[in-house]
Amino acid sequence: MKRRRGAAAVLVSAALVAGLIGCGGDDGGGPTGPVLPDDLPPWGGLRTLNHAVTVDGRTRTAVIHLPAGYVHDASLRLPLLLAFHGSGGSALQMREQTGFDLIAEDAGFIVAYLDADGFWVTPCEGCDNDGRAPDEDIRFARDLVWSLAESYAVDPYDVTATGFSMGGFFLHYLGCHPDSPVRGIAPVAANARETLPADCPLRSGRAPVDVLITNGLVDLVVPPEGTETTLSIDEGAEFWRDWSRCSAVTVEEAEPAEPVGDAPRILRTTWRDCGAGTRVAVQKVERAGHLWLRESTNAAGVDYGRTIARFFGLGLPTTMAAARP
Repeated sequence: MKRRRGAAAVLVSAALVAGLIGCGGDDGGGPTGPVLPDDLPPWGGLRTLNHAVTVDGRTRTAVIHLPAGYVHDASLRLPLLLAFHGSGGSALQMREQTGFDLIAEDAGFIVAYLDADGFWVTPCEGCDNDGRAPDEDIRFARDLVWSLAESYAVDPYDVTATGFSMGGFFLHYLGCHPDSPVRGIAPVAANARETLPADCPLRSGRAPVDVLITNGLVDLVVPPEGTETTLSIDEGAEFWRDWSRCSAVTVEEAEPAEPVGDAPRILRTTWRDCGAGTRVAVQKVERAGHLWLRESTNAAGVDYGRTIARFFGLGLPTTMAAARP
């Protein structure tokens, strides 16, 4: 299900992009930004390319993949998925690890693999960010979205994000920050820090987001039961259920429905009755450790990327001229 942003979002002149891109409206309904162009600048035809924005005086980069069915038309924009790599990784490594290019080809969405400037900065109390502004990477994500929307047929109101390990830890803050450009987050192998409830700006008016938490049950790096400094899978889900005002009603699923030998198996719990039509779900993966599963690497065909794409409802183009409720 796709959730459209509120009409109360304030559009500003492109001349004010640097100061106003992505600031939340009074209703907490989502990103604001420049008036999008009726016509896009020329496109060279490349479907995998590098894109850069400047944040805090530094050039930040991302690898972009446009699906085969991409049409360079400002009136027909595609959903965008942001992908954040783990510690010591890179945009190219995340691209190879997740296989999202192939999934995007099937479903018809755009992927941006972002590069950390050493590590993902987290806006949390007491976090050592090496002197960098605590919201720097929030602004990197926000500015990248709007820059891409000015250059390509990207829908800046239909942006979701996934991340592995450190990239997934960062997503918990991206999901609750008032300047975040995303409508949903899908952290993988990345329990939230125990200070998340205190760190998140609960009084910001930030709208609920879709949340899909995925953790292997034998992950020794990020244990599903949590640590002294991290929440457990269940505690993280509880935080997001409270945020989204979910009811206690759940849907229980297994993927695949029956076990396949010793292959991994997803046990999924979904809370559908949440605020603003959002959902919160947890995927506990049997016989899976600290890794990103793809269908080609296990006998059961478990693929984290495909479960994420399905959860977010990615794949349908949108017409920007259509009214947004």
